[in-house]
Amino acid sequence: MPRAIPGHDPEPIAAAHVLVTRPFRVIPELDRFIQGALIGVTEELVRGGYDWMGVADAEPAGADEVRERLVELNARRPGTAAIHFTFVEAPTLVGFGTAYTAITCTVYGPSGTVVLHADLEVPQRRRILDFLLPRLRPDVDGRVWLAREWRARLAATFPPRGGRT
Repeated sequence: MPRAIPGHDPEPIAAAHVLVTRPFRVIPELDRFIQGALIGVTEELVRGGYDWMGVADAEPAGADEVRERLVELNARRPGTAAIHFTFVEAPTLVGFGTAYTAITCTVYGPSGTVVLHADLEVPQRRRILDFLLPRLRPDVDGRVWLAREWRARLAATFPPRGGRT
């Protein structure tokens, strides 16, 4: 079972900003799976009543840089948290999509405290079938994967706001 380390931030979360790190990326652009996962995060946050503060355009160098960005974000919108995903890509064959060896999610509360660190389930490849019939919609796979991980690991950190259930 993937580990999840919950914490607590004294300031309530009202908004979220997403950061993505890909330490061993094959191509510089986000692949369609990750793009779909980011759409899924947006949907879950908005559905839960949180303000969406976007996706960072550059990878953070570390936790200190995430905390520096949070100070700037909280000056604009108090209560902004940072959701930092790290996708570790596996070696791939060109044309057959990206596979991952590890995916982690760290949520920093508005004050910079780590409120959640979780190792997420890595999407399984279909082995030989992927080589013969590559996935046509990896973005949809990313959205489905994120929805499952949100319910399993992230939803407790972002409970519904504003009377929604």
